[in-house]
Amino acid sequence: MVKQECAPYSRKRFLLGEMPKILVFDIETTLLRAYIWDCGEQVIRHGQLVEGYDQFNIICICYSWLHEKKIYTLSYDLVTQDPSAMIKEFDKVVAQADIIVGKNSRKFDIKMINTVRMARGLKPFPNWAVNNSDLESQFRKHFRLPSQSLDYVAKMLRVGLKGKMELYDWIAIQNYNIDPVEGLKAFKKMLKYCRNDVMITKEGLIKSFPYIISDINFAEYCSKVKEVKQGKKKVKVVTPACKACGTRNVIKNGTRVRGRIPNQKVYQRLQCEFGHYAGEIEENEFGQFVGNIK
Repeated sequence: MVKQECAPYSRKRFLLGEMPKILVFDIETTLLRAYIWDCGEQVIRHGQLVEGYDQFNIICICYSWLHEKKIYTLSYDLVTQDPSAMIKEFDKVVAQADIIVGKNSRKFDIKMINTVRMARGLKPFPNWAVNNSDLESQFRKHFRLPSQSLDYVAKMLRVGLKGKMELYDWIAIQNYNIDPVEGLKAFKKMLKYCRNDVMITKEGLIKSFPYIISDINFAEYCSKVKEVKQGKKKVKVVTPACKACGTRNVIKNGTRVRGRIPNQKVYQRLQCEFGHYAGEIEENEFGQFVGNIK
């Protein structure tokens, strides 16, 4: 039975060293512009794109550490619309994280940042998003919702309301050098909008933890290993953590035999305090856990 009153992720558990550093982020991007013959549904080819507005750009990146309340904001240069300094600064932040999380980030945000990085000739950093989780893919895997929009998720989980942006706001930001007053007004609105999306993603992640088997293997970050002497040998003994949520409060829940005779090994199956299947780990003849959680 899942303990609804206990959130698997908490600031206290992070401070105790029981959780990885999780970074939640979101980005906002510019529009493309194109020459068209008429209104209505149509295919727009790359030759119709207006020069100077024919590539994606990133307006801002907002992020927050899961164990903190504060939401940080990075943005491109409003006059030159150059995102290079912003991306370089975000790379430094990501380097401090164990895991990064976004909403639809695998299909959009991560690819967008890498695309702009390549187009601008910035230093390659392809591995920065290897250890990532996508809130939308987790929701699609574990829940059946009428809508996967962030607005719907926010209302369902009662974590606030998604902000509203109009097409005119994006246009005003890109036209800042023509009308700085309207451009700055829309730009500030955009930053607030992005920060709010980070807050909703963050709260959605925390509230969903008890109900999902995360694609983040928390055991890699939260298990403790120490060396103990067994006769003349030293053995690395593991205090296992749940691979779904990271808690080290786990109990035995049956065994499983892997491999063929004579190389069979017995693995102890584990369950955590929140009701998750916590994984399985090899148990030696002294009743000690060794190796990695599978």
